[in-house]
Amino acid sequence: MLLHDAVGSPIVKAIAARDRKSKKRHARKFRIVGLENTKSNQKTLTGSEIISVALNTGNPGNLKKLLMGEGWALSEEEVSQDNPMLKQVLSHLTKEDWDFVQLVWDQLELLYEPMNAVHKRTSGLDIGKVEIHEVQTPFGVYKGGYFPLKADPMRSTIADTREIDQKTAAAAGMSATSGTFRPNATTGAKIERIEATYPIKLGLDVIPGHIQEVIHYITHYEAVKSVDKLLRDPEITEAIKATMGVAEYRLFKPWLNDIANAGSNQESQGYFTGPMRRIRFGITMSAMGFKVSTGLMQTLGLSVTIANIGAKNTSKAMLHLYGNPAKTSDAVAVAMEKSKVLVHRMKTMDREMSNAFKALENKSGPLADLQEFSMKHIALIQMYSVDLPTWYGAYFKKMSELEASLDPNDFDTVEALTARAEELSVQAADWAVENFQGSGSIKDQAALMRDNSEYVKMYTMFMTFFSSQGNMTRDITRGSRSGQINPINLAVKFAWLFGVTTAAEMLVREGIPDDEDEWDEFWQQYLVNVAMLPLAAIPLARDVASGAFSGYGYAGSPTAQFVSNSISGVKGFTKSLWEGDEPTLFQVKATTDVVTTMLGVPGTGQGWTTGKAIYDIREDGYDFSVHSLLLGTKKE
Repeated sequence: MLLHDAVGSPIVKAIAARDRKSKKRHARKFRIVGLENTKSNQKTLTGSEIISVALNTGNPGNLKKLLMGEGWALSEEEVSQDNPMLKQVLSHLTKEDWDFVQLVWDQLELLYEPMNAVHKRTSGLDIGKVEIHEVQTPFGVYKGGYFPLKADPMRSTIADTREIDQKTAAAAGMSATSGTFRPNATTGAKIERIEATYPIKLGLDVIPGHIQEVIHYITHYEAVKSVDKLLRDPEITEAIKATMGVAEYRLFKPWLNDIANAGSNQESQGYFTGPMRRIRFGITMSAMGFKVSTGLMQTLGLSVTIANIGAKNTSKAMLHLYGNPAKTSDAVAVAMEKSKVLVHRMKTMDREMSNAFKALENKSGPLADLQEFSMKHIALIQMYSVDLPTWYGAYFKKMSELEASLDPNDFDTVEALTARAEELSVQAADWAVENFQGSGSIKDQAALMRDNSEYVKMYTMFMTFFSSQGNMTRDITRGSRSGQINPINLAVKFAWLFGVTTAAEMLVREGIPDDEDEWDEFWQQYLVNVAMLPLAAIPLARDVASGAFSGYGYAGSPTAQFVSNSISGVKGFTKSLWEGDEPTLFQVKATTDVVTTMLGVPGTGQGWTTGKAIYDIREDGYDFSVHSLLLGTKKE
């Protein structure tokens, strides 16, 4: 993420900083005389497409592909910056546009050295650098630069063929030999570009995909190759099978392959893929944006930490962080400096939040800013109430264990011993945060949650934490069977993992019961919820169970609920208006949810909770309280 921020953020900021007139020009269509007589068979290009044309003039290879692929040049003699059609297209650019083009070239240049370093370490060879040339413009000479070439799938059959070949090679390469793994960006930077010509994809959306692919190669190639080598070692293979079983061993290859391909930016395609992705994003905004209950629920993750590292280490961590408020900022800064996880945790703590932040990376404007801001409270509460205590608790626990296990005679100096203990403790702390609290990173997700199909994602929404909890349940059970966890510790762990978490969640959501009858209902529902909590990690099973037992909080996947409510609610709303009747609250809510979800308006879930509470208090005599306004009403 640090490399992504260094390379990609200046480009995003440059787009966001452009004035309103320039931004409008990105979408504006410009009439290009004679363009309809070329291969493109169109009369106009948008402002962003014209900027993309400029980006492909910075080196001889791209320039040739552009001109001959678009049919603007019919022979190599016509490949020139003075090409009449090219000059006519570029005449619509301003100096600010050309400055932006050079900025993109300069930022992409930053990727070459680290990419080449990885390739040289692993192959002994340099990648080779694309030759660039100066670009003459009415506003002066620009030095040019590299830009990724991508065939346009809408105008060229070669695009589909190349994509299929790349996907097949990536999958086959990981299963056959780690040495063949190359994210598309690397091959795109190395491949010769003069054999064939084809229409290239025009538009600024090529940029983020390229940056993602190259950075993924830089940061993951060597690690993937090393792990793959370990998994091919016969002794290690047998040890894993003996300890975890053959079925568990077989999960490693698909997991490693998914990590290897994570940077290829390949998402599932289908007739309903786009609308479903938009719906899933909108539901995330509605369910998590400004949602008070979601923020409060994050604090319950601390009980999972206690279940794994114990109350003593967790308490020690809390005292270290918050025992002296004057030193809290220093403790946070130390953890952020040492950890490789915490610094990115705001955007990786949950798959849905991670996907949402990723979708917003290249967007700007008031709505995008509001969407991003609407989820910050969840990430901040998670970080300061759970993640930091978990990190320090695991750190202290590991340090204590190492004091008894590390032999000073194995180290030349005390400093070396201290450094080794520090290194192992930080690794343990990072591991604890991602494994105890869940993570939206590909490497930390279950196989089902890594599936790129929107249909699968529909049934696994908001499962990051529960998936992690399911894995912990399995590990604790396995430890009990093997004798590593005694019955008393087993009971304590499950009490914190399920009992305390469930009770606290019910009290937060529903409030404290007022009388004996309500307490009876509370404990009856509590037992049902505790029994059902382990099913939360199993898609479909959780939905079926929640349908059979009310009060647990699930009633089908969020996407399925949205579609079902939208159809029935909008239909009823339309019918009521047609017949002159007053629409019901459900019909109004379902109709507005359709609009706000498709637009990605954040906070609608909290808005309805608070709005309905105000209505209930005024019209139906419900108790007034802050709890009612933020989390829903409780009848007298």
